Amino acid sequence: MRISVDYSGITDLRDDLAALPRRASNDVRRAVRHASIVGNRIAKDEARAKSGPHGRNYFKRIKVDAPRGSVMGWWSAEYGPTGVPKSEFVGAGFRHGTNTDLDISAARAGEILARDVRKAMDSWFWGAD
Repeated sequence: MRISVDYSGITDLRDDLAALPRRASNDVRRAVRHASIVGNRIAKDEARAKSGPHGRNYFKRIKVDAPRGSVMGWWSAEYGPTGVPKSEFVGAGFRHGTNTDLDISAARAGEILARDVRKAMDSWFWGAD
């Protein structure tokens, strides 16, 4: 296998490398946003399917926040129930005091995040979009 890189000058390489942090940050933000939206949707669907009469509207409380950047350069987003419902979430995905809706969605959200970041990294170095 042989890889050939053709640059007209070292300045092209320098410019590409200088643009990489900004591009990477935007791509990772997009990946975090996508994963949190998918995780939120799965958690809502699980809550809707599992909730009993006491928690039939619980799924409406599951919201997703926009990704937030930190000073250190990483992105994060959160999703989950908001507010304190009157029923304290009775019959709404809690099994023996533990909410299982978010655990189910976290696995899929993690897969989506990993896939999107790998795809973005390929585009940074190989030009595939």
